[in-house]
Amino acid sequence: MMKEFPVFSIIVPFYNAEPYIEQCADSLFNQTLRDRVEWIFVNDASTDSSLERLSGVVEKQNNDCKSRIHIISHKNNLGVAEARKEGFEKSKGRYVMFCDADDWLELDACEILYGELMREESDVIVFDYVHEYKFYSCPAEEKISLSREALLKDIVSGRVSGSLCYRVIKADLLRKNNLILPVGSMIEDLIVCVQVMWLANSVRVINERLYHYRHNSNSTTHNTSEHKVMERYETYLKNIELLCVILKNRGKESECRDGIIMRKYMAKQILNPCLNKPGMRKKWLSTYPEINGLILKSELFPLKQKILYLMIRCRIHSVFPALKSLKARIGLS
Repeated sequence: MMKEFPVFSIIVPFYNAEPYIEQCADSLFNQTLRDRVEWIFVNDASTDSSLERLSGVVEKQNNDCKSRIHIISHKNNLGVAEARKEGFEKSKGRYVMFCDADDWLELDACEILYGELMREESDVIVFDYVHEYKFYSCPAEEKISLSREALLKDIVSGRVSGSLCYRVIKADLLRKNNLILPVGSMIEDLIVCVQVMWLANSVRVINERLYHYRHNSNSTTHNTSEHKVMERYETYLKNIELLCVILKNRGKESECRDGIIMRKYMAKQILNPCLNKPGMRKKWLSTYPEINGLILKSELFPLKQKILYLMIRCRIHSVFPALKSLKARIGLS
Protein backbone atom coordinates (compact mmCIF):
# COMPACT_ATOMS: atom_id res chain seq x y z
CA MET A 1 0.00 0.00 0.00
CA MET A 2 2.46 2.66 1.16
CA LYS A 3 5.86 1.45 -0.03
CA GLU A 4 6.74 4.75 -1.64
CA PHE A 5 8.73 7.18 0.43
CA PRO A 6 8.11 9.39 2.31
CA VAL A 7 4.71 8.61 3.77
CA PHE A 8 4.32 11.90 5.68
CA SER A 9 5.33 15.45 4.80
CA ILE A 10 5.17 17.72 7.86
CA ILE A 11 4.98 21.40 6.93
CA VAL A 12 5.96 24.05 9.50
CA PRO A 13 5.63 27.75 8.66
CA PHE A 14 7.39 30.04 11.12
CA TYR A 15 7.72 33.75 11.81
CA ASN A 16 9.63 34.99 14.87
CA ALA A 17 9.18 31.72 16.77
CA GLU A 18 12.53 31.98 18.56
CA PRO A 19 11.35 30.84 22.02
CA TYR A 20 9.54 27.76 20.73
CA ILE A 21 10.95 26.44 17.47
CA GLU A 22 13.57 24.18 19.06
CA GLN A 23 10.94 22.29 21.06
CA CYS A 24 8.77 22.00 17.94
CA ALA A 25 11.65 20.73 15.77
CA ASP A 26 12.81 18.25 18.43
CA SER A 27 9.33 16.74 18.60
CA LEU A 28 9.28 16.31 14.81
CA PHE A 29 12.82 15.00 14.26
CA ASN A 30 12.55 12.53 17.14
CA GLN A 31 9.43 10.80 15.85
CA THR A 32 9.55 7.06 16.44
CA LEU A 33 8.71 6.60 12.75
CA ARG A 34 10.98 9.32 11.43
CA ASP A 35 12.44 7.23 8.57
CA ARG A 36 9.12 7.64 6.74
CA VAL A 37 8.87 11.40 7.26
CA GLU A 38 10.12 14.54 5.53
CA TRP A 39 10.05 17.96 7.16
CA ILE A 40 9.53 21.26 5.34
CA PHE A 41 10.09 24.48 7.30
CA VAL A 42 9.08 27.79 5.72
CA ASN A 43 10.76 30.83 7.25
CA ASP A 44 8.30 33.65 6.58
CA ALA A 45 10.88 36.45 6.82
CA SER A 46 11.60 36.10 10.55
CA THR A 47 13.53 38.99 12.10
CA ASP A 48 14.66 37.13 15.23
CA SER A 49 16.97 34.12 15.63
CA SER A 50 14.34 31.49 14.74
CA LEU A 51 16.26 30.31 11.69
CA GLU A 52 19.54 30.05 13.59
CA ARG A 53 17.90 28.06 16.39
CA LEU A 54 16.25 25.72 13.92
CA SER A 55 19.56 25.25 12.10
CA GLY A 56 21.19 24.32 15.41
CA VAL A 57 18.65 21.52 15.94
CA VAL A 58 19.08 20.34 12.32
CA GLU A 59 22.86 20.10 12.75
CA LYS A 60 22.42 17.57 15.56
CA GLN A 61 20.58 15.12 13.27
CA ASN A 62 22.23 12.28 11.36
CA ASN A 63 22.83 12.55 7.62
CA ASP A 64 19.83 10.42 6.68
CA CYS A 65 17.53 12.67 8.67
CA LYS A 66 19.17 15.84 7.33
CA SER A 67 18.53 14.67 3.75
CA ARG A 68 14.79 14.89 4.46
CA ILE A 69 14.81 18.32 6.11
CA HIS A 70 14.05 21.24 3.79
CA ILE A 71 14.13 24.92 4.78
CA ILE A 72 12.57 27.60 2.56
CA SER A 73 13.10 31.28 3.35
CA HIS A 74 10.94 34.22 2.26
CA LYS A 75 12.39 37.70 1.78
CA ASN A 76 9.04 39.24 2.75
CA ASN A 77 6.42 38.21 5.27
CA LEU A 78 3.61 36.62 3.21
CA GLY A 79 1.48 35.07 5.95
CA VAL A 80 0.71 31.54 7.09
CA ALA A 81 -1.52 30.63 4.15
CA GLU A 82 1.13 31.43 1.55
CA ALA A 83 3.90 29.78 3.60
CA ARG A 84 1.91 26.56 3.89
CA LYS A 85 1.06 26.63 0.19
CA GLU A 86 4.72 26.91 -0.79
CA GLY A 87 5.72 24.20 1.68
CA PHE A 88 3.07 21.89 0.27
CA GLU A 89 4.19 22.51 -3.31
CA LYS A 90 7.68 21.27 -2.33
CA SER A 91 6.38 18.20 -0.49
CA LYS A 92 6.67 14.60 -1.73
CA GLY A 93 4.79 12.67 0.94
CA ARG A 94 1.67 10.67 0.28
CA TYR A 95 0.07 12.32 3.32
CA VAL A 96 0.54 15.83 4.61
CA MET A 97 0.50 17.20 8.15
CA PHE A 98 0.78 20.78 9.37
CA CYS A 99 2.39 21.97 12.58
CA ASP A 100 2.70 25.51 13.91
CA ALA A 101 6.15 26.49 15.12
CA ASP A 102 5.06 27.20 18.70
CA ASP A 103 3.33 23.80 19.03
CA TRP A 104 4.60 20.23 19.12
CA LEU A 105 3.66 16.62 18.38
CA GLU A 106 3.68 13.54 20.56
CA LEU A 107 6.80 11.55 19.68
CA ASP A 108 4.78 8.55 18.48
CA ALA A 109 2.25 10.61 16.48
CA CYS A 110 3.45 9.50 13.05
CA GLU A 111 3.78 5.87 14.15
CA ILE A 112 0.20 5.83 15.46
CA LEU A 113 -1.14 7.49 12.30
CA TYR A 114 0.82 5.14 10.07
CA GLY A 115 -0.60 2.18 11.93
CA GLU A 116 -4.12 3.54 11.45
CA LEU A 117 -3.52 4.01 7.72
CA MET A 118 -2.12 0.49 7.38
CA ARG A 119 -5.25 -0.90 9.01
CA GLU A 120 -7.62 1.19 6.89
CA GLU A 121 -6.55 3.71 4.28
CA SER A 122 -8.41 7.01 4.64
CA ASP A 123 -8.36 10.39 2.93
CA VAL A 124 -8.43 12.25 6.25
CA ILE A 125 -7.80 11.23 9.85
CA VAL A 126 -8.90 13.66 12.57
CA PHE A 127 -7.15 13.29 15.93
CA ASP A 128 -7.34 14.94 19.35
CA TYR A 129 -5.13 17.65 20.80
CA VAL A 130 -4.15 19.24 24.09
CA HIS A 131 -4.43 22.91 25.05
CA GLU A 132 -1.12 24.12 26.50
CA TYR A 133 -1.27 27.22 28.72
CA LYS A 134 1.59 28.83 30.58
CA PHE A 135 1.03 26.97 33.85
CA TYR A 136 -1.22 24.06 32.94
CA SER A 137 -2.48 21.75 30.19
CA CYS A 138 -5.95 20.45 29.42
CA PRO A 139 -7.26 18.12 26.71
CA ALA A 140 -9.59 19.48 24.09
CA GLU A 141 -13.13 18.29 24.67
CA GLU A 142 -14.68 18.48 21.25
CA LYS A 143 -17.61 16.23 20.42
CA ILE A 144 -16.85 15.32 16.83
CA SER A 145 -19.81 13.98 14.89
CA LEU A 146 -19.29 11.05 12.55
CA SER A 147 -21.94 12.55 10.26
CA ARG A 148 -20.30 14.62 7.52
CA GLU A 149 -23.23 17.08 7.44
CA ALA A 150 -23.15 17.65 11.21
CA LEU A 151 -19.35 17.87 11.28
CA LEU A 152 -19.35 20.53 8.56
CA LYS A 153 -21.82 22.66 10.50
CA ASP A 154 -19.78 22.27 13.70
CA ILE A 155 -16.55 23.31 11.92
CA VAL A 156 -18.18 26.36 10.31
CA SER A 157 -19.66 27.49 13.64
CA GLY A 158 -16.43 26.90 15.57
CA ARG A 159 -17.86 24.20 17.86
CA VAL A 160 -15.22 21.90 16.35
CA SER A 161 -11.82 23.29 15.41
CA GLY A 162 -11.20 23.91 11.73
CA SER A 163 -7.44 23.77 12.23
CA LEU A 164 -5.43 21.74 9.73
CA CYS A 165 -2.97 20.83 12.49
CA TYR A 166 -5.27 18.19 13.99
CA ARG A 167 -5.64 16.24 10.74
CA VAL A 168 -3.53 14.08 8.46
CA ILE A 169 -4.65 14.57 4.85
CA LYS A 170 -3.99 12.58 1.69
CA ALA A 171 -1.83 14.89 -0.41
CA ASP A 172 -3.67 14.15 -3.67
CA LEU A 173 -6.82 15.56 -2.09
CA LEU A 174 -5.07 18.92 -2.07
CA ARG A 175 -3.06 18.47 -5.27
CA LYS A 176 -5.80 17.29 -7.61
CA ASN A 177 -8.67 19.58 -6.62
CA ASN A 178 -9.08 23.21 -7.51
CA LEU A 179 -9.36 24.52 -3.96
CA ILE A 180 -10.35 28.09 -3.17
CA LEU A 181 -7.31 29.37 -1.29
CA PRO A 182 -7.47 31.69 1.74
CA VAL A 183 -5.63 34.96 2.23
CA GLY A 184 -3.44 36.07 5.12
CA SER A 185 -3.52 34.56 8.59
CA MET A 186 -7.13 34.70 9.84
CA ILE A 187 -9.36 31.57 9.65
CA GLU A 188 -7.11 30.46 6.79
CA ASP A 189 -7.27 26.88 8.08
CA LEU A 190 -11.05 26.94 8.05
CA ILE A 191 -11.22 27.80 4.35
CA VAL A 192 -9.13 24.76 3.41
CA CYS A 193 -10.57 22.45 6.08
CA VAL A 194 -14.21 22.88 4.98
CA GLN A 195 -13.28 21.98 1.39
CA VAL A 196 -11.12 19.02 2.42
CA MET A 197 -13.85 17.53 4.60
CA TRP A 198 -16.27 17.61 1.66
CA LEU A 199 -13.84 16.30 -0.94
CA ALA A 200 -12.68 13.37 1.19
CA ASN A 201 -14.24 10.01 0.33
CA SER A 202 -13.34 8.70 3.78
CA VAL A 203 -12.87 10.58 7.05
CA ARG A 204 -11.96 8.85 10.30
CA VAL A 205 -11.84 10.20 13.83
CA ILE A 206 -9.43 8.60 16.31
CA ASN A 207 -9.31 9.13 20.05
CA GLU A 208 -5.59 9.92 20.26
CA ARG A 209 -4.17 13.16 21.67
CA LEU A 210 -1.25 13.68 19.30
CA TYR A 211 -0.90 17.47 19.04
CA HIS A 212 -0.08 20.13 21.64
CA TYR A 213 -1.52 23.57 20.91
CA ARG A 214 0.25 26.38 22.75
CA HIS A 215 -1.84 29.40 23.75
CA ASN A 216 0.79 32.03 23.07
CA SER A 217 0.10 35.53 24.39
CA ASN A 218 2.91 36.86 22.18
CA SER A 219 1.34 35.66 18.92
CA THR A 220 0.37 38.18 16.25
CA THR A 221 -3.34 37.62 16.98
CA HIS A 222 -2.78 39.16 20.43
CA ASN A 223 -1.24 42.36 19.06
CA THR A 224 -3.79 45.08 19.88
CA SER A 225 -2.27 48.00 18.00
CA GLU A 226 -4.86 49.65 15.78
CA HIS A 227 -2.87 48.86 12.65
CA LYS A 228 -2.63 45.14 13.46
CA VAL A 229 -6.26 44.93 14.56
CA MET A 230 -7.41 46.47 11.27
CA GLU A 231 -5.10 44.16 9.32
CA ARG A 232 -6.65 41.10 11.00
CA TYR A 233 -10.15 42.53 10.56
CA GLU A 234 -9.75 43.08 6.81
CA THR A 235 -8.26 39.61 6.32
CA TYR A 236 -11.06 38.01 8.33
CA LEU A 237 -13.71 39.74 6.19
CA LYS A 238 -12.10 38.50 2.97
CA ASN A 239 -11.96 34.93 4.23
CA ILE A 240 -15.57 35.02 5.46
CA GLU A 241 -16.60 35.98 1.94
CA LEU A 242 -14.57 33.05 0.58
CA LEU A 243 -16.28 30.76 3.09
CA CYS A 244 -19.70 31.95 1.92
CA VAL A 245 -18.71 31.26 -1.71
CA ILE A 246 -17.56 27.74 -0.80
CA LEU A 247 -20.80 26.97 1.04
CA LYS A 248 -22.91 28.46 -1.75
CA ASN A 249 -21.09 26.34 -4.34
CA ARG A 250 -21.93 23.27 -2.26
CA GLY A 251 -25.52 24.33 -1.67
CA LYS A 252 -24.88 24.48 2.08
CA GLU A 253 -25.58 28.17 2.81
CA SER A 254 -28.92 27.61 4.53
CA GLU A 255 -27.68 24.55 6.46
CA CYS A 256 -24.73 26.53 7.84
CA ARG A 257 -26.63 29.77 8.45
CA ASP A 258 -26.03 29.76 12.24
CA GLY A 259 -22.32 29.11 11.74
CA ILE A 260 -21.99 31.99 9.28
CA ILE A 261 -23.81 34.29 11.72
CA MET A 262 -21.30 33.38 14.43
CA ARG A 263 -18.34 33.90 12.08
CA LYS A 264 -19.69 37.33 11.16
CA TYR A 265 -20.01 38.20 14.83
CA MET A 266 -16.41 37.08 15.36
CA ALA A 267 -15.39 39.65 12.73
CA LYS A 268 -16.94 42.35 14.90
CA GLN A 269 -15.11 41.03 17.96
CA ILE A 270 -11.75 41.58 16.31
CA LEU A 271 -12.42 45.31 16.71
CA ASN A 272 -13.06 45.06 20.48
CA PRO A 273 -9.52 46.11 21.61
CA CYS A 274 -9.90 49.38 19.67
CA LEU A 275 -13.53 50.25 20.45
CA ASN A 276 -12.48 53.50 22.12
CA LYS A 277 -10.67 54.70 18.99
CA PRO A 278 -12.47 57.26 16.81
CA GLY A 279 -14.88 55.63 14.38
CA MET A 280 -14.50 52.10 15.76
CA ARG A 281 -17.94 51.97 17.39
CA LYS A 282 -19.53 52.89 14.08
CA LYS A 283 -17.41 50.31 12.25
CA TRP A 284 -18.42 47.63 14.78
CA LEU A 285 -22.12 48.33 14.25
CA SER A 286 -21.82 48.61 10.46
CA THR A 287 -19.92 45.32 10.11
CA TYR A 288 -22.55 42.81 8.93
CA PRO A 289 -25.37 45.03 10.26
CA GLU A 290 -27.89 42.34 9.31
CA ILE A 291 -26.92 40.31 12.39
CA ASN A 292 -27.23 43.19 14.89
CA GLY A 293 -30.92 42.49 15.40
CA LEU A 294 -30.20 38.84 16.14
CA ILE A 295 -27.72 39.41 18.95
CA LEU A 296 -30.39 40.10 21.59
CA LYS A 297 -32.97 37.68 20.18
CA SER A 298 -30.97 34.61 19.22
CA GLU A 299 -29.87 31.85 21.59
CA LEU A 300 -26.65 31.66 19.57
CA PHE A 301 -25.27 34.56 21.59
CA PRO A 302 -24.42 34.15 25.31
CA LEU A 303 -25.33 36.81 27.86
CA LYS A 304 -21.93 38.52 27.88
CA GLN A 305 -22.15 39.13 24.12
CA LYS A 306 -25.64 40.56 24.48
CA ILE A 307 -24.38 42.89 27.23
CA LEU A 308 -21.45 44.06 25.11
CA TYR A 309 -23.80 44.78 22.20
CA LEU A 310 -26.08 46.86 24.47
CA MET A 311 -23.08 48.76 25.83
CA ILE A 312 -21.95 49.60 22.30
CA ARG A 313 -25.45 50.63 21.24
CA CYS A 314 -25.79 52.86 24.33
CA ARG A 315 -22.29 54.35 23.95
CA ILE A 316 -21.07 53.05 27.31
CA HIS A 317 -18.62 50.55 25.83
CA SER A 318 -15.69 52.55 27.21
CA VAL A 319 -16.09 50.65 30.51
CA PHE A 320 -15.74 47.29 28.74
CA PRO A 321 -11.90 47.14 28.94
CA ALA A 322 -12.09 47.92 32.67
CA LEU A 323 -14.61 45.11 33.18
CA LYS A 324 -12.37 42.68 31.28
CA SER A 325 -9.41 43.69 33.43
CA LEU A 326 -11.45 43.24 36.64
CA LYS A 327 -12.65 39.84 35.42
CA ALA A 328 -9.07 38.73 34.81
CA ARG A 329 -7.94 39.93 38.26
CA ILE A 330 -10.63 38.07 40.18
CA GLY A 331 -10.24 34.96 38.05
CA LEU A 332 -13.69 34.76 36.50
CA SER A 333 -14.04 32.56 33.44
